[in-house]
Amino acid sequence: MVELRVMRRSLSIRFAALALAGSGVLAACGGDAATVVAATGEPVGEATPARISAVLAADSGGRFTTLLACAEIAGLVSALEGTGPLTVFAPTNDAFKKAGVTCTVGEQASDAKKKLLTRTLLQHVVGADVATTAPAGFDPAKAPRGFVLVRGTTKVDTLLADATGTSLTIDGNAGTVARTGATGPAAKVLGQIQAPNGYIHAIDAVILPPDTDAVPPTTALPKPFDK
Repeated sequence: MVELRVMRRSLSIRFAALALAGSGVLAACGGDAATVVAATGEPVGEATPARISAVLAADSGGRFTTLLACAEIAGLVSALEGTGPLTVFAPTNDAFKKAGVTCTVGEQASDAKKKLLTRTLLQHVVGADVATTAPAGFDPAKAPRGFVLVRGTTKVDTLLADATGTSLTIDGNAGTVARTGATGPAAKVLGQIQAPNGYIHAIDAVILPPDTDAVPPTTALPKPFDK
């Protein structure tokens, strides 16, 4: 078993305070607009979306509209536009439907729903470039800081920093990801998308954060989702 721990950044749960601009865009992530990888997985030219949020919106299958609507409600869209390193395990629309989570553009959500969405979405974001397959020309001896290549079972910390046990365990052999210590079934990784400022892994389930009784009282949030 290979276990790689990525140091958790001191980031606030409030999206406006997320400081994701530590490192520049990695060369491996295609900083050159002529060589970056679009949502289709094919290199394209100047029309390539510049950041993860735009790549999600440009997905040819329209699989991430619910995720983007939820991120907008939680105030987290701009966090996906930092320079990275950054990785999003992105539930598809079907994953949100299966979890009973609904979000619509322009929705006037309650504060309780906004807070719970924030915690849930931060459970899907890692402050590192996490790749399940190596980028072209990758040299392990020259791996840039903040880059994690999944080998076997790999553990990475998420940006949800208000409770313990918020890391993700990625099983490279089974092609799954789950919150470390969770008892439910793991989400299946459907594919890797390389964006200019990080990585996106489409997944078929929503990864729920720890139960509220595991969260300090000052940040305890109601559940289930307030629709």
